[in-house]
Amino acid sequence: MSTTTTRRKSPDITQVPDIVAFLGAHLTPPDLFNCVQACRLWYEIFLPYLYKTLDDSKYSWPAIMSEYDSEEAIDNNNKDEQWIRAVFAKHGYLVRHFLVSWKLRLDLTLKNLAGIQDLECFYKILSMLPELTALENNFLSVGLNRVLESAPNLQTFNFAINTNSNNLLLSASHPQFRSLTADIFLESTTFFKLLRHLPSLDRLSILGFTRQQIFSLDAAKILDNTPSRLRVLRLCSQAHNMDRNIAKHVLPWLPDLIAFHIDQLTATIAQALVHHCPMLEIFEAANEESLHEDYSLDPLETDTVSILLTGCSHLKVFDGIHHTIDAEKITVLPIICHELTTFRCQIRGVPRLTSAEQEAMSTSTTSAKSVLDSAALKVALRKREQSMEMQRLVLNRLATLTNLRTLDLGFEYRDLDIFFGHGSSGPHKAAQPDYDFGSPFADTLELSLESGLDRLETLTKLEVFGFESLDHRIGKAELVWMASHWPRLKSMRGVHEDNRILRVKRPIDSYKEELRVFMQGLRSDVQQLPYHSLHKMNTTLKMPEILHAIADHLDGPDILACTQICKLWHKTFLPSLWHTFDDRKYAWPSILSLYDSEDSLGEQDEAWLRGIFLKYGHLIRHLSVSWKILIDILSTLPGVCVNIQELSTFDVCENITDEEESEERWYSNMVMGQAATKYRPGNPTAQTGRILDPVFEGMLAPLKANDRTPEQQKRDWETVQRLWILVRQNPGLKSLRLDNGFNNLCAIKDLQFVYEILGSLPDLGELENNLVALDRSRLLTLLPKLQSYQTVFSE
Repeated sequence: MSTTTTRRKSPDITQVPDIVAFLGAHLTPPDLFNCVQACRLWYEIFLPYLYKTLDDSKYSWPAIMSEYDSEEAIDNNNKDEQWIRAVFAKHGYLVRHFLVSWKLRLDLTLKNLAGIQDLECFYKILSMLPELTALENNFLSVGLNRVLESAPNLQTFNFAINTNSNNLLLSASHPQFRSLTADIFLESTTFFKLLRHLPSLDRLSILGFTRQQIFSLDAAKILDNTPSRLRVLRLCSQAHNMDRNIAKHVLPWLPDLIAFHIDQLTATIAQALVHHCPMLEIFEAANEESLHEDYSLDPLETDTVSILLTGCSHLKVFDGIHHTIDAEKITVLPIICHELTTFRCQIRGVPRLTSAEQEAMSTSTTSAKSVLDSAALKVALRKREQSMEMQRLVLNRLATLTNLRTLDLGFEYRDLDIFFGHGSSGPHKAAQPDYDFGSPFADTLELSLESGLDRLETLTKLEVFGFESLDHRIGKAELVWMASHWPRLKSMRGVHEDNRILRVKRPIDSYKEELRVFMQGLRSDVQQLPYHSLHKMNTTLKMPEILHAIADHLDGPDILACTQICKLWHKTFLPSLWHTFDDRKYAWPSILSLYDSEDSLGEQDEAWLRGIFLKYGHLIRHLSVSWKILIDILSTLPGVCVNIQELSTFDVCENITDEEESEERWYSNMVMGQAATKYRPGNPTAQTGRILDPVFEGMLAPLKANDRTPEQQKRDWETVQRLWILVRQNPGLKSLRLDNGFNNLCAIKDLQFVYEILGSLPDLGELENNLVALDRSRLLTLLPKLQSYQTVFSE
């Protein structure tokens, strides 16, 4: 077997498209735009994905279109109307999803541009689209019945316009229709008629039920005693005083319901869900308003979540962060939903010390007797013990939910009017110096290791963890525990930065900032995100295996381009970028020539080079080296370049003069079989350098003939030693190539250290030796895994 260094080759990446194409559907347009610039092949692969979905309200399109969708066009770097036409003439055939808002979209804004006197033209246009399956209408108050008659294959209709219930009345059955979204409060009779005429309706989203008439009691008659197959029902703005009607007259007809959304979960609704909807998997009461008391228009019933936890065995998601459950109650709750993956709910009622009690606990200046006699201290100690016991029991119960992927115990607790300038009350409140902006809730879990955080080690699938609004005691020790025990953790909410511009300047929480920086150092892959960003995580987070497969087929420049696409790709492709390092390729010769020359650029510049390898040297697996400066640096970074599996050395470069180059050629053409340490003719002066390691004592000798300066000779002497030090600090080497060029630096007069260092490489399987003549039988003894040995020397 040849031992020529096997570097990963990437000239033919035409085999990659099938793999790369999987990524296109998961990248945002900015990332796709970077991809098309990586290389020619990627341009061809990613261009269809770049133009597949075009939304002129996002990214740079508004700035471009605003110049031309006006009465007076303004020059914009020669991107005139002709340029826009050329772009679509060239790439328009690739567009599959087109979202347009500039004078073309069916939107309320179009009412100011044109008026449609007769809706028949709209229905006629629909009838000309036989393949239409989805329609979103924000413009025209059309009738659902006429729409379904005009588009018989329509399955999804988003009726995002204020209309009346009559527009949703149907006269015939439409079994193909599956999803309806209407921003409207429905009369109960209209609701049941929709269920009757849409037998395959799977998803229905409305604002709620109107309160202007008596709730219909004719459901059985309208539905012909046939339950609906509806699986998802969203009541986005339903008042809680309708809960009895919903529980008594609506939910009994939805036995297949698996997802239900309503702003407030009352006990009445919860009990009806348990009784009538046994397949319920998802309950949502999503509300992005603050937990601050000013935002609570109606007090929520407490502990209603416990009804679902103990009654819905199929429940997987409870998303109701504004709802609470009592800490003591959850410790004895017989939870039956063991497949729960998302739990967003506050756990309140935890006994915690007050500020006065905390101060009594921390008193250390009084005598021991007075401390023991202190009534306040005794009360604080007793309360502290009760609190710790309660919290451990709560965490023990949470630990049984081993399928949890999202555990969010808190939310935004501040007054958003002040911080984000909502409404006219914000400035007024901010002007009051004593106004309470909001503080973390005192009766919550402290989530310290002392209080039992380590009980949650069973949550190995956890991906999202939130603890904002909790009066927590999370410190660096707790973050270290989370980083090591939750390997799948992707996002945290609790020490994140506000990602919106604050209208009121507030002091930076230095402790929170310190924790965030510390966690980023522990786990850079864990994002510190607010709640509304957690659902927008790029799905490429789940695709590192595919990205790694692609990297194996790319060369250095293409991998470098990949690292610049986004943070995820930077992290994923960086190991591949440094996996194989050859200092003879790309920009490295020009970079290293500036350092490895007679005119040094100074210690500061060399420090920059050292910093690069100090940061990335541990990623190198295949190293091809020919520059002295690189050998010097890599061998003097302790614990960094220690993972090399394949090391190849080549002619040592150092701005060689013509005379030196001719002598190099003479030396490389020496007679086969002669000693590799043959001295060269020339200047009789010879210099020795310092010994860097005792193993080299008495093993090296200067060349008798050398036209190098004394300083150069001393450096040559050290370079040879550093090469062997580099070999020795990589005990996992599997392949090694020793070039005869190092014989031009100094002579090896004793081979003992060579055998000693080679003997420290138990996994070495390939050795190409053009440096010194070695005893083959001794090598086979020292290297039990050696399978290939090549040398220029005869026996």
